[in-house]
Amino acid sequence: MTLEEIKQLPWKKYISSNHWRKFRDALLNDPDCVCEICGKRRWSFYKKTGERKKKPDALFNVHHKHYKHLGEESREDVMVLCRSCHNFLHEAEVMSRTRKGIYTNIYSQILEQTEWRYESFKEAKK
Repeated sequence: MTLEEIKQLPWKKYISSNHWRKFRDALLNDPDCVCEICGKRRWSFYKKTGERKKKPDALFNVHHKHYKHLGEESREDVMVLCRSCHNFLHEAEVMSRTRKGIYTNIYSQILEQTEWRYESFKEAKK
């Protein structure tokens, strides 16, 4: 399938296309995959060998910040999020359109954030 054909696909077909699956899976199968909002790790490792476990600890999604480059997304066009944060982001998006105010600020700040400085509770206590 050519890039032009991919760009013409309806959203639901694009999300189930091989092109999107390969891009998404490359991000989600990264051993260092963490949620860009809360810092939750997708994978855990065996203590003795240091190898990644076969099944992920948490469900993750890849969220489009915008659709300008649909079919030729780069890492900067998407966010890797745990399921909870992904749901929260969509709720904030809906609220930003319907209620404005603080929800618009929260949603835009999340999307504009380019480098998350997640600090776990244990690290913050030190």
